[in-house]
Amino acid sequence: MTPSTFKRNEQIAAIKKEHANEISDIKKKMKDLETMLKTVVKQQNPDLDEEDKNNMMTRVLSKESSAVGLHSSTSTHDPYEQVYILKLVLFCTVGGMSVN
Repeated sequence: MTPSTFKRNEQIAAIKKEHANEISDIKKKMKDLETMLKTVVKQQNPDLDEEDKNNMMTRVLSKESSAVGLHSSTSTHDPYEQVYILKLVLFCTVGGMSVN
């Protein structure tokens, strides 16, 4: 292995480690946002039973999970779809309406 190849491999390893740390941070932030959203839904919909609240969250979160993955360059995936879903849920819960 030449010195330039060794240095390049070290750089690649450092980039991979940095990327893994960033992904870990993003996952933690998403989990925190999920917890916050669940709290808001519970606070804004005290009249809904626990099952209805869980169903509402499941629909939103399953939509989010299904949007994550590899997409081709011709994909119609909207990278802001998760933000729209969050805004919709917050609007519906803060506005006093329930999402069915």
